Amino acid sequence: MWLKLVLISFLFCGISDTMWKIAGETGGSYTANTYIFIFHISALIGASIAAIKMKKKITRNEFFLGVIAGFSIVIGSICSMKAILKMPGIIYFPVSSGGSLLFVTIMAHILWKEKISLRQTAGLMVAIISIILISTK
Repeated sequence: MWLKLVLISFLFCGISDTMWKIAGETGGSYTANTYIFIFHISALIGASIAAIKMKKKITRNEFFLGVIAGFSIVIGSICSMKAILKMPGIIYFPVSSGGSLLFVTIMAHILWKEKISLRQTAGLMVAIISIILISTK
């Protein structure tokens, strides 16, 4: 079941990233700002519908975690769009995705003591080398 969810996530995140690039390429910063606004309003509406359907009261902890995640996403979105406007997508997306992968893996190891196997460590090293090779000329 988890593989199906990961593949669906992969597909829709890929579509979302492609839309980011289209917005940046076709309209410049004005269209990019409009896109960011519509993107987040759509997420708010979707999340609100899901919360109402679940009929579950949002706890204080969930609220504060959501606020922190929301601000992080907004700041990340603004920086992402500015980066997309200034660099080729073929560099931005792998570097951004690879950097996120490394950050999340390191934080999971530090915060939740998740074990990183030798094979996973080798994969992370390949990711680091890939980021360096992709981002340098």
